[in-house]
Amino acid sequence: MIETEVKLLADHVALAQIQQSPLFARTGSARDSAARTRKLETRYYDTADRTLQRHGLSLRIRKAGETYCQTLKYSGNNGAFGRHEWENRVAGFSLELDRISAAELTGTPCEILKSVTPETLAPIFATKVTRQSIPLKLPEAEIEVAFDEGVIEAGAQRTPISEIELELKGGDGSTLYDLATRVLEAAPVSLGTASKAQRGYALAFGTPPATLKARPSRLGKGDSVDDAIALMLDDCLVQVLANYAAAQDPRLTEGVHQMRVGLRRLRAMLGLLAKEIPAASFRTFDIEAEALADALGPARSHDALRESIEAETTATKTATAETMTAETDRQALCETIGLSRNKVHAKLRKALKSPVHARILLSLAGWVTRRGWRNELPAAGLEFLSEPAEELAARALDRLERKACKRGAHFSRLSPRGRHRLRIALKKLRYAATFFAPLYGLEDDDAAGEQGKSAKRYLSRIARLLDRLGEDHDAATSPALLDAMGRRAHSMAAQRAIDATLARQARGHPKLMKQMRRRRRDWKAAPVFW
Repeated sequence: MIETEVKLLADHVALAQIQQSPLFARTGSARDSAARTRKLETRYYDTADRTLQRHGLSLRIRKAGETYCQTLKYSGNNGAFGRHEWENRVAGFSLELDRISAAELTGTPCEILKSVTPETLAPIFATKVTRQSIPLKLPEAEIEVAFDEGVIEAGAQRTPISEIELELKGGDGSTLYDLATRVLEAAPVSLGTASKAQRGYALAFGTPPATLKARPSRLGKGDSVDDAIALMLDDCLVQVLANYAAAQDPRLTEGVHQMRVGLRRLRAMLGLLAKEIPAASFRTFDIEAEALADALGPARSHDALRESIEAETTATKTATAETMTAETDRQALCETIGLSRNKVHAKLRKALKSPVHARILLSLAGWVTRRGWRNELPAAGLEFLSEPAEELAARALDRLERKACKRGAHFSRLSPRGRHRLRIALKKLRYAATFFAPLYGLEDDDAAGEQGKSAKRYLSRIARLLDRLGEDHDAATSPALLDAMGRRAHSMAAQRAIDATLARQARGHPKLMKQMRRRRRDWKAAPVFW
């Protein structure tokens, strides 16, 4: 089965406040039975080298009263809040892997379960939770609301659990997200995207949250325009939400980066659809996603600057007084960047824990689930939704390519701002082309047809140009950030490192311009594949 669930984090006071709120009163959206309180003890199993975790799986046995339930979970391609789930009754805290249907695991990463045995699996961590659950029968759906308080245990280590789980049991999935947004308004809560299993692994092994790059497009020949809209927006949401926890961890830089990529892809698709389909919500959600992207911007700028400074190496391999001084200066600058970075990351964590951005993402998830754009279109627009997705792809890709070509005209005379506008246009073209490429025969292996090979070639040439344009943009924007660092540092060593960095960028700019011109010509020479 597919489990669809939204998790909200709250402290003890907020949990009690929500339980007593009108949302869960016996009138209106009433409970169909009294709330149940249970003690749950759960053990999570894996091999010594975490085979299951590395394949995105979690395997547990949960005791509730005298009942033991063995559960295997896998996220797969089930949307932003969905996971595959296999459950079986077992006799106790002993795994019974033969109870899981091998046929159902075939063709997924879950197949790895066939290569392990109960003897190679051992408890890694456990949870002990007091759960109060309220089953709701709403007009459009059945939802179980669970209030969990307890602890995750891994050896001598402990971390508290205090959260609300809203699980769809049947009916319209958009009702789940509507209810979650109403809970956000009832008390101070935040969106939780890490499962108990993910938190348990982090506690047991000290690992930071996982990050996720964009997954391959799920579009296929035969999909309608309506299907394409839902699949593209959902894929973007998956990437944004999968990096939500990692973006809050100051040890990481990839979480912020991949969450921003997800938001850029989302905004690119919303903008594309707003141009092609007259539904006002595309533009509204684009504006709201921009606000979330803006919150991530300062953290990403600091992360990128620190990475670039730390990656610098001296030109000579021998240690001289000059190179040792440069290294000392660089360390002083890194310390200054680190102090400023800590502040902007703290501000970002506060923003992501607020209900403002969570409400945006949950509202979008609900709108996509019910395909809300249908309600905003005239009859003619509804007819277009039923047409093959290739109709939307050809129109959109033609328009985006024309715009990118226009932005890149007279490239050698473009200002840094002009080259940045070209970069943005190319990113939008690349995101759209990547989403639509499966409609034109793009395959993951070398057996792709000529059209698929053409798509790969076209996309790779855009990517190479974008790499150089990204370096150019960093060089254009870093002086202002470095200047702010220098004023904050009051350090001659840090200022010398700043001056050296800016001088090095200036010396390298002619070579970078030459590379950008060449890669732009390569892209222009590649025939379009649509």
